[in-house]
Amino acid sequence: MSEIVATELIVPGRGLERAGDAFVLSAEGVARADAAAGYVHNHLADFVSRGRQKMGCAVVFAGGYSPYNGVGKPTWHEREAFQMEKQSGLRELVPTFTVPETTSTMQDVYGASRVKRLREVRFTPERPLGLVGQEDHQDRMMYFAAKAFRIGRKAMLPIIAPAVNEDGPAIGISEAMSMRITRVAYWGARSYSHMRAREVVLAGAFRALDFVRSKG
Repeated sequence: MSEIVATELIVPGRGLERAGDAFVLSAEGVARADAAAGYVHNHLADFVSRGRQKMGCAVVFAGGYSPYNGVGKPTWHEREAFQMEKQSGLRELVPTFTVPETTSTMQDVYGASRVKRLREVRFTPERPLGLVGQEDHQDRMMYFAAKAFRIGRKAMLPIIAPAVNEDGPAIGISEAMSMRITRVAYWGARSYSHMRAREVVLAGAFRALDFVRSKG
């Protein structure tokens, strides 16, 4: 049986860091861009073959910046999507797209779902949507992709990037806890407007928690 290959990939951002006055990708963001590049190079024949067809292929880098990690707001051209695309070196090899307006994983995935190339594809277990990210982040990425694309998990293919963050989660909670909170916070929501409204409430709760901690 031949290997199932995803030729449509979403690469969500994983945060920016400060390097002097500049903003640079976090180590995990670099790892995601590199993992996407490695996957494309390892399956280049599949991407080239699919690229000749009407539906084509695509790698979508999605991410602006996180307003919650305390490093500030980058300039437009320093946003995650642009930096990941550049880091990957894929622009001259396969069709790449950037979604730089987003500020969360939920927005990254929903933003990518609005890219025309992805909207045209009916994802199935035989032609899955590839999600590039660290293993502990895959559950949340799949959760949002299931809602945004209205597909089951069997129609998604996790593409694992190395876990290189040794400092722990930026917002002070584990990915496992984030997933539990996500399921509760977004339960029953499907449209982007509903998801965004829930996200605003959730962000407010996190800000309140940070305030309480600071006064602790």
